[in-house]
Amino acid sequence: MDETTQIPGIIHIIEDNYVMLKIWQTELERAGYKVIVSNNSRLGLSKAKEKLPSLIIIDSVLPDLDGFDVCRMLKSDSKTSSIPIIFMSNFDNADDHQAALDIGANAYMIKYNTMPERLLEVVKYLIKEGYVPPVRSTSKKAAEIEQKKGEWLVRAGIINPNQLREAMKKVGLTGITLPQALVETNAVSGTLKDQVMEFFYGADYVDLSQYLLDKDAISLVSADFARHFSVIPMRLEDDKLVVALSDPMDVEIEEDLRTRLKRPIKMVYAPAEDIQKAIAIYYGSSLPMEEVMAEIERDRAAGKLATEEEDIMVGTCPVAKLLETLMHQAIAMRSSDIHFEPREVGLIVRFRIDGVLHDIQIIPKEVIAPVISRLKIISNLDITERRRPQDGRIEMTVGTKKIDFRVSTVPVALGEKIVLRILDKSIALYGIAELGLRAVDEKKFLSMLNQPDGMILVTGPTGSGKTTTLYAALNYLKSSETNIISLEDPVEFTIDGINQIPINPKVNLTFATALRSVLRQDPDIIMLGEIRDLETAELAIQAALTGHLVLGTLHTRNAPGAVVRLVEMGIPPYLVASTLIGTIAQRLVRKVCDNCAEIYKISPDADIPVDVRAELMGIDLIKGTGCDFCRLMGYHGRTGVFEFMPISDNIRKMIIAQADMLALTEAARKEGMLTLREDALRIVKEGITTWEEMVSVI
Repeated sequence: MDETTQIPGIIHIIEDNYVMLKIWQTELERAGYKVIVSNNSRLGLSKAKEKLPSLIIIDSVLPDLDGFDVCRMLKSDSKTSSIPIIFMSNFDNADDHQAALDIGANAYMIKYNTMPERLLEVVKYLIKEGYVPPVRSTSKKAAEIEQKKGEWLVRAGIINPNQLREAMKKVGLTGITLPQALVETNAVSGTLKDQVMEFFYGADYVDLSQYLLDKDAISLVSADFARHFSVIPMRLEDDKLVVALSDPMDVEIEEDLRTRLKRPIKMVYAPAEDIQKAIAIYYGSSLPMEEVMAEIERDRAAGKLATEEEDIMVGTCPVAKLLETLMHQAIAMRSSDIHFEPREVGLIVRFRIDGVLHDIQIIPKEVIAPVISRLKIISNLDITERRRPQDGRIEMTVGTKKIDFRVSTVPVALGEKIVLRILDKSIALYGIAELGLRAVDEKKFLSMLNQPDGMILVTGPTGSGKTTTLYAALNYLKSSETNIISLEDPVEFTIDGINQIPINPKVNLTFATALRSVLRQDPDIIMLGEIRDLETAELAIQAALTGHLVLGTLHTRNAPGAVVRLVEMGIPPYLVASTLIGTIAQRLVRKVCDNCAEIYKISPDADIPVDVRAELMGIDLIKGTGCDFCRLMGYHGRTGVFEFMPISDNIRKMIIAQADMLALTEAARKEGMLTLREDALRIVKEGITTWEEMVSVI
């Protein structure tokens, strides 16, 4: 839109479902409206008072305050009381409808049944005329409605037209629903998949891995019922039981539970595999930690604690139960690693959650030896070897899925330290839309990926999310028309349709030797887990020059540093300039917990870096106060911070002229690149993370 054109209004959407938000935002922006968005209530309230939009759209169910509270607060504030509000509810409930109107909402709409055309019509009328237009009569078959929703996903950029066509073909061939076909054809995955299913099914999606479920709620539903109907009780909301199930359209299960329990039931949607995993964790053989430790103490006091190998091998011994319980607990708490560290007080068990280690348990000294031995036995390691590091693997079945644990032992002063890396290969992959990119960078990334050949490099330290970004790219690129081969050390997650080769230096299968063979396998796209040396770099450049799209990673601090690193390795600058499409640097930062987020301003005497103070002083920021949901940390989950440097003609000339990193950085910034620190400041201002987290990571 031309800057001189007057916009018809500013719309503020307060919604935590990315898919719904994107669909509404796309339609409104196409109609010329300026759209601002908030993914939680407190941020939404702050932006509403600051921006004073023409109209506000509020979701009824939000992670902190619900939509009724937000609507009530806006209508009771003199600054925002006159702003029209559309209340988006999940339920066609007369009482809720009346309650929303009573507190000042101007329109009540059913979120998942409202087509974007109807929303746009209501927005226009409310802003111009002050009332809601009548509903035009429509009668569409379910399949037609599904296809229409699919078309809206395309318009919003959630999927592309080819992905919709492939899914519709599958619908025609198999008779499955369109949302199922979108999943089976891998058009949507990860959190995006679940939010798309929420969009089609009309029920709130929950990520069960993000919750520790309420024991009182679990006790209300038998294990047999949960397994048979694939449901899991989550929590009690006053007298109402919140239950997750994989088919939210199944009203018979809801009625059965209501009759059995004689209490109201609220149904939410979760994928079937997540429900089965939760059933295994919460109804499975794992005992509460207190019971396991009490059993170990009783056996220790009676002199019956398993210490011999044949005793420790028995899966029902207390030590085995302890480890099984710890491993289940780690999975339930979204841990990436479990640490067993010998100390003077005993064996400290720590879980890494969202990149930070948390002390979980102290195992008594007398139990250290059998615990270490049990871990070695189930990892197929030599239990007598205590002087040298060992690597092993454990496979555990949780529900219907297998969870891999990579095991590493190392001798330390007080014994042996063991770390278990948790690899849940059933976890759905992220889509590009879920990486946390700003809109302009997402467009740059897609433009890079749509090039027929060349090289794209993702840089950052270990644990910065490079693999996640590359997997999202591969998931976007894969199709029945392309041959994609990846070289990985190790293969962390399997992707259907990608030929993934695990690097194994012990048999001389290095990145370089594997890449030579791959070039004879007629690849279209190659992914290199890491470019470690000149030989691998030269082969990657050769592949990019001969018509292949190459994706890879480097260990550099920033995006321009990837160019400098390749030249330092020995690649001629003209080859770097002619093959490189773009470089991306990234880090992971913890997100503020939506459940306990609150608005604050930096105090004048706060100990804060000068450059950060200058950017943030006087504006509303968000921080978590700590709650049960985030285990008093104030953070829950992580998101990416990115530095995108597409290789423009100007930057190519600078590479050939061997410009230094500082010059490349300045040139890229003039072309629109945000540095890592600038992008981090952006999400601090948006209330996604805190300045303390930004400073600690970048």
